[in-house]
Amino acid sequence: MVYFSEEVGIDRIKPGLTMKIELDSIKEFTGGELKSTITDVDLNTVKVEIPSKVSIPAEETIKLSVIDKGAVYTFYAASIENVEENGIQKITFKLKSSIRQMQKRRFLRTEFVAIGTFKIAGKDDVFNFMTKDISAGGLRFLTNSYVDLGQIIIINMLLNENLGFKDQKAQIVRKVDMKLSDLNEYGATFLDLNPSFEDKIKRFVSENELKVRKSKE
Repeated sequence: MVYFSEEVGIDRIKPGLTMKIELDSIKEFTGGELKSTITDVDLNTVKVEIPSKVSIPAEETIKLSVIDKGAVYTFYAASIENVEENGIQKITFKLKSSIRQMQKRRFLRTEFVAIGTFKIAGKDDVFNFMTKDISAGGLRFLTNSYVDLGQIIIINMLLNENLGFKDQKAQIVRKVDMKLSDLNEYGATFLDLNPSFEDKIKRFVSENELKVRKSKE
């Protein structure tokens, strides 16, 4: 199992979700966590309620985490308001970092740009796409075509001169809203991938990821 993180917007942090305050990130505490309930979210602030009195140092940067349907979001923030009303502690946090989504994945994923084509299963029209990243489990790509979630597509694409996808079945499992672009972004998972071919993709992804990391050093 591979862990990965990606930066996301504050729209993922929603009222009603549980937020954990990591106490070991506060000097006055030796460890543990406090659970709170998110009551309001603004452009760069998150308001929570805690059913017990606790003193959170003002302006000290604290690690926070939010869980929603298996996804974990982590970020750092500082308390800018801490008041008690009817035995309920109400705290307002101001973000001090970006929000990152932490997830488990079965396969390593790597940034990879390549041009390919796909067809809707059972149809003849061919559409172009460009990848953003890839793993042995699937890929993320951009296209100016529209595809329904759940749709089966047939992919053709070269990874290098010795490796590529030929008439590979995949299913659209994710669509990203691209409001400021004419392109559509999709996530697709491969179907019926031959085990030996899957191993070749794993090796390709691992080798490419090493190249990507070295280029960023």
